[in-house]
Formats: sequence, structure tokens, C-alpha cells
Amino acid sequence: MDVITEQPKWFKDALARDHRDDFIEIDGAKIHFMEWGDKTKPSVIMVHGNHAHAHWFKFIGGLLADKYHFAVMSFSGMGESDWRPKYDKMSFTDSKINQLFNENKSQTKIVNPISSDLDVLRNSIFSNLIVYLKNNLDRGFKDISLFEIGPIFSGYKPGDQQIVIAALRSGKVSRLNWTEKDRVVDLFDAKRDVIQSVTK
Repeated sequence: MDVITEQPKWFKDALARDHRDDFIEIDGAKIHFMEWGDKTKPSVIMVHGNHAHAHWFKFIGGLLADKYHFAVMSFSGMGESDWRPKYDKMSFTDSKINQLFNENKSQTKIVNPISSDLDVLRNSIFSNLIVYLKNNLDRGFKDISLFEIGPIFSGYKPGDQQIVIAALRSGKVSRLNWTEKDRVVDLFDAKRDVIQSVTK
């Protein structure tokens, strides 16, 4: 097996792309975020999982900057964002939504959950992504791309946790492009995004 000893040029070029690197205060905590590209283009918002931060996605921002408005942030207590006295846990989700993505139909209940809609360990990363998608649609965003790297759980024992990658796209392609007719996003758009991200 060949060992890569030097960063490839495409990776270095992506990291070097001009972007905004800033903070916004939310509920008394400074939250670090970065964004690339033109805000009039379709937006891609990436969400990291536990023990991660915004810089994990810096090269992806550079790769997508020409076609998308790309944004990523570090959750409180991770990366350069401030700590908070209390946190919601990314690994928790709503059992009613989780069961829609749960193949083995068994759920790990949380004793004394922090809220009624975070009452199980998630079996699928999509149980949270679908909630984020709905929240953004409710806020009036039309063309949405969401991405997350994080844990899912098949049980509560050691070894029952996996780190997975997942993404969702919703809306239309070329909505703001006057030279192309817009159309609803489909599977082939998502496939192209994956291929371009890993092979560019």
C-alpha cells in the first residue's frame, strides 16, 4: 500500500481559497464559523459531529466555492467556539423520527432525557438531518444541502457506536441561473456532489 507523505496540490489549493473566518455571538457564546462563495448561489451548510470542528470541512469549502455558497460552524465547546454551562447532545434524537430510519426496530431509550424530543440514541444520522432540513424549510430557505459526520448507535454497549457520513439535498437546481431552466434536485445531483468531493 502506498503511503501519502505530502498533501496533493488540489488539497492545498482548496485550503488556500479565500473565505470569511469569523465569530457570531449566540446566547452569550461566541460561535466560530466560516463561509465561502457567492451568497446568491445555492447554499450548502455542513454540520460536524462529536469531537470535531469547522476546520474539518475547510478543504470542502474551497472545493465547492465556485458553485455554492458554503458555510460551516463549530458547535459550542468545540473548535474555536466558546463553552457553555449546558449542552444538547448531538447523539440524541426524537424516538418518533428515529423509528422511521431504524432497520432493527429496537431503540436505546434515555433515562431522564434532557428534553422530550431527545429521548433515544439515534440509530441513523438522518433522524437529525431531516429535522434540520425541516427547520430550514420552515425559515424560508428553498435550496438546501446538509452534511454531517457523527456517531450512530445500534445499542448501548462498547462497540455499538459507528462514525458515519450522511448528506441531504432539497429544492431545485439552477433556480437563480438565468441561462438554465431550473429543475428539482435528484439522486444524480447528490451522486455528482459525492464524486466531485472525493475525486477532484
